[in-house]
Amino acid sequence: MLIADLIHSCSNENVAQAAIASIGGDLATQAATCAKKHNLTIGRLVSNIVRNFDLYSDGAAKIALQDQILGHDQPLLFGLKALLEAAIENDCMILNQDIDLPLAKAQCSWGQSPQLH
Repeated sequence: MLIADLIHSCSNENVAQAAIASIGGDLATQAATCAKKHNLTIGRLVSNIVRNFDLYSDGAAKIALQDQILGHDQPLLFGLKALLEAAIENDCMILNQDIDLPLAKAQCSWGQSPQLH
C-alpha cells in the first residue's frame, strides 16, 4: 500500500518537486543537475523516475522497497529518496521526454539495485 501511495503521489510533477525540496541536501542537488542536463524541471524528472519505477520494476523490487521504508517516520519521502538514489547510482539515461518514457530499463535495473534490497 505504501508503494502505491508513493507512486500515486509522486507521479505528479508538483508533488514530486515539493518532495525533493523537502528531502534537500546532496540528493536534491544531484537531481537538479540531472534535470538541468536534460532540460527538464526537477519535478518532471522525479515524477518520471517514480512512474518508470512503477512501469519497469517487478513485484520483488516493489516489495523490497516497501520492506525498506516500513517503520520510518516519513516512509514516502524515504522511499522517494531510495528511488532517486538508485536512479542516480545506475546512471539512468533520458531517452525521449516527448513520449514520457525517459528512463531506459536497460540502464536502470530496479530489481537489481542495491538501494532497493
